[in-house]
Amino acid sequence: MTVDYLQASTDEQREAAVSLLPRPRDMNADLLDDVDDRLQPQIVVLWDPSNSADARLQAAKEIEPVITELLASDEHRALGLRLQRRILVITATLQAGQAPIDVSRPTAARDQVRNSAVELQRTLRRIRNGRLWVTYLNLDRLQEAEITEESLAAFRERATISDELDEAQRKFASRPDIQELNALAEAAVAELTRPVDDTTLRDELLAQLDQLLRGFLQDQVMPVSTGTAEARSAWRIIRAQFPQAADVLRPALNSSCLGHNVHVGVSETLVSRLVAASRQESGKISEYAMGARITGDQATSVEVSADVVSSADSALLNFVLEGTMKTDTVARKSPATVFSEGNHSFRVSKLAQFGGPRIELEQAVFSADINNQVKSFQTDYDGRLFGRAVRREAGRRIAGSRGATNNETRRQIRSEIVPRFEEEVSAPFNDLNQVLQNLESRGLGPDQVDASSDETSMNLSLRSIGTDFLGGSAPPWALQAGDGASVQLHQSVFNLMLGGLGLQGRVIDENELTGEIEKALSELLGREISLSKAEAEATAAKDDEDDADSRQTSFVFSDTDPLRVQFNDGEVSILIQTGIRQEGRSELAVHTIVIPIEIGLTEAGIELSPRRVRVLSAPITVANQLRKVIGSRIEEQQLSATLNLPVADGETPKSITVTDLQVQDGWLMLSIR
Repeated sequence: MTVDYLQASTDEQREAAVSLLPRPRDMNADLLDDVDDRLQPQIVVLWDPSNSADARLQAAKEIEPVITELLASDEHRALGLRLQRRILVITATLQAGQAPIDVSRPTAARDQVRNSAVELQRTLRRIRNGRLWVTYLNLDRLQEAEITEESLAAFRERATISDELDEAQRKFASRPDIQELNALAEAAVAELTRPVDDTTLRDELLAQLDQLLRGFLQDQVMPVSTGTAEARSAWRIIRAQFPQAADVLRPALNSSCLGHNVHVGVSETLVSRLVAASRQESGKISEYAMGARITGDQATSVEVSADVVSSADSALLNFVLEGTMKTDTVARKSPATVFSEGNHSFRVSKLAQFGGPRIELEQAVFSADINNQVKSFQTDYDGRLFGRAVRREAGRRIAGSRGATNNETRRQIRSEIVPRFEEEVSAPFNDLNQVLQNLESRGLGPDQVDASSDETSMNLSLRSIGTDFLGGSAPPWALQAGDGASVQLHQSVFNLMLGGLGLQGRVIDENELTGEIEKALSELLGREISLSKAEAEATAAKDDEDDADSRQTSFVFSDTDPLRVQFNDGEVSILIQTGIRQEGRSELAVHTIVIPIEIGLTEAGIELSPRRVRVLSAPITVANQLRKVIGSRIEEQQLSATLNLPVADGETPKSITVTDLQVQDGWLMLSIR
């Protein structure tokens, strides 16, 4: 079947579908004409759904050589990447609209609902008051052999977060597992109400494709959760009901907006430098073992290192402790006293595996080469009657107990060395796993982790998108750890985290805002986070403010998307949707305030240089007032590019330094040495 238009069946859907697609600011006509006058005519055709699919696909084909030229240009490569990604998704939606359709009614979404409801019920029954939520959410009805539209609607009504719920109920209903089931139930409703004739199905597919495309492009204009939630909803329905269309779309979406949004590459060289440690310890021995009283001196020397282990489906890091122990002891067991020396070597290794929802740690593996030597011995009967016989018997018993003595020495070394090594290696990973668990419990954890390692480095790629957000695109740079580390962070992972701060709809005093963000970040990351300036510095800054700008000020945040960021061309733009409430002034309504901050690496460190604040869609007098209030509270900052790492007492200080910093096409890239 040939498809001419990307439009829906109802009048309302048809009107939405034929309206122009959202167009990012970096694609305005003047800019495109300045870059290449061949771009604008084709973009006009592509961004207008009233044109036929064939005409739009032809426009995409004709623009390909122009984009190829842009990608080869240092000056315009960033624009070329953005155009390439957007046109790829538009082309994919047009082609998906022409994919074959199965007119039978699928059941996959209902099967997923049933399985998810079973798991959610098990989870809820294990927590306090969970059984009440099982009843409240009508979970039993979602586990029946035939799930009805009524049972799905009943669950969705209870799972939808509304003003009728108190704060504790809203927080509980926001659980990721409840909202994930809610998203599945949405797809199941669409599945149950799915028409079975080709024409109506085609119109439904086109409507979902249009919703997906608009949500993707709106996120390019300005990241807002309503657009991304609609895009994710459309993608769920397309996957469930139109699998062949989903197969056409998937490669384009994965490379453009549903891919990993965190990439980390770490070289063995850097890991070895950070992990390397040595220590020497000495002490007295005083113990009972094998029926003997043992005293003496002991000296232990250990070296700690780490090796990256090759693996195709995970990243493996092996921590190794190697050491020696020298002893000089006297063992007394009547009637003999034995003088011995020991020269032992040992090795402990512990493997860490990256590539799943948690960092897995294997049990430590211990081995030792035990070398105990008897220097001499004496008995209580030396020089007395039967002294020689006693001495011969004592010598025989000492020789016969050599194996047991070595085993006891091995046991003692293991008990002294292994638990401490296990704790030292496990502690930071346990903390990190706790952070991952905290993020996951709030729907912010990674839902996809890919990892690999070779003999020189380990690479990890993660995707965190919750249920209503988009993910990363293909990064503009290759991940190259070199002899250090490379970290690539997409703006989507920051926006997901910012959405979890809980600022929506709140009125927060400016003096409390930093504390609120600190509190939220501390809860998310499981450790104390401090963003506040020193008290003296903050007081001095306050004294320097203009009287008009130092009024008591509160931020009245939007109910949705109060705080977002965009990364592009050396700038981090902070998007704040807030109103302003000040003493003695009329309250300013919620507007979108854009704070562009140029970020760069200099010899002095990382410099943050705010640019002119913009206020979108506000009368000029209101915009000026908002700009003045916000601008007076934003100042240049310089951060150290070097971070000193905590080390144990007596160890050599260690640090890491940012050697390169780039912001482009939605990504922040850091090179670390």
